[in-house]
Amino acid sequence: MSIIIENEYLKAVITRDGGEIISLRHKAKNLELIWQKDMNVWKFQTPLLFPKVGSLNPNAYEVDGKVYTLKNHGFLRNQVLNVKSISNDSVELSFQSNAATYAIYPFEFEVVVKYTLIENEVQMTVTVNNNGESVMPLEFGYHPAFNVGDIDKCSIVFEKAVKQHAFYNREQLTTINIDKIDYITKNKLQCENTLIYDEIGNTYMFKTTDYTLKFTVQHLPYLGIWSINDAFVCVEPWSNIPDLFENTQNWFDRNDVVKLAKNSNYTYKINIQVAV
Repeated sequence: MSIIIENEYLKAVITRDGGEIISLRHKAKNLELIWQKDMNVWKFQTPLLFPKVGSLNPNAYEVDGKVYTLKNHGFLRNQVLNVKSISNDSVELSFQSNAATYAIYPFEFEVVVKYTLIENEVQMTVTVNNNGESVMPLEFGYHPAFNVGDIDKCSIVFEKAVKQHAFYNREQLTTINIDKIDYITKNKLQCENTLIYDEIGNTYMFKTTDYTLKFTVQHLPYLGIWSINDAFVCVEPWSNIPDLFENTQNWFDRNDVVKLAKNSNYTYKINIQVAV
């Protein structure tokens, strides 16, 4: 089921499958910003990563003496969300834990995802409610793929100098300093697989030949850049760096994991302002 929300500037199509935005069109320019899915390339477009960014290494964790396994990027992107509320320019979706999720993530929770269009901006909030009696480990990431006319002319612009980590096939990790701007080229993505930035602040821009996106985020201190196709670049706000190498620590003890107390909630915010 697809849901359309729009205002004078933007029109968005959201699917209940994973709660993804499958189309975001700038109306005056008739410009589609979201990569249009090709199952032979990648089966997602703008997936929500919950409750894990990347993979656990090893791919298991322990809760109360029982071992659980969790797939890459968690499971929310493969679920069907329910509609909580809808208006002309806003929609709120939700997903609750069930027997299937409890078998791999033994916590009672609800995830509420809200998309709102305000002028030329998509405002997105993701609130995780812990409805159980146990502290639950929590990570979140957003993985949107944006159309690019020329991948070799894309760039990320930060408000300050940042650190960039690059890894390839989990075999090596390099770290360099970037002075506010980094150019995203096809060769760089092919050679380094994924670019990860930290110390990035709350605001940055993704520039292409056709448009600029200004991101303003909350509780998402990392940024991933990834692509396997000349047609799109994924610009990914993350709460955590994935577990890149073998790590035998308990999930609860790893860096940046939110330990969400019982009967409490935690909210991530992503605002994306469109300029053409």
